[in-house]
Amino acid sequence: MTTTSPSLQEFLRVAQQAFDYLRSDYGFSRCLSGDNPYSVQFSRDQTSILVEGINWGFGVNILLSHEGERAPLWAFAIAKGCYEPPASGQLEQLRQYAVLLKTAAETILRGDASAFPAALSAMSEASAEASKPKPRTLP
Repeated sequence: MTTTSPSLQEFLRVAQQAFDYLRSDYGFSRCLSGDNPYSVQFSRDQTSILVEGINWGFGVNILLSHEGERAPLWAFAIAKGCYEPPASGQLEQLRQYAVLLKTAAETILRGDASAFPAALSAMSEASAEASKPKPRTLP
């Protein structure tokens, strides 16, 4: 289990290496990514992919956007049936999610946004499940 968070330079180096295929294979460009210095963003036409470090260096969030719709990578992975638990450590998660992005959202990378409704539905289902009361048990 990883117990330290990476430096900004480490995060950016690994994120750029892991996701560089977005530029070379799919024609995305790297662009400004907002307020979080631990982030890189890629865009092409009406599609953008935000890769950001979260949880003080212990997690990664990948957000896909197309024409005003947004969904996290995990929702695409659940909808496609290829979700896997996050790796231990932010740098390993970057590498893991770079591979998962190709598997779970390749249609989006190719410019076909038809996977968004299924991802949005997976988000709604996950939210509804998380909102259900949980039975309490005593130790």
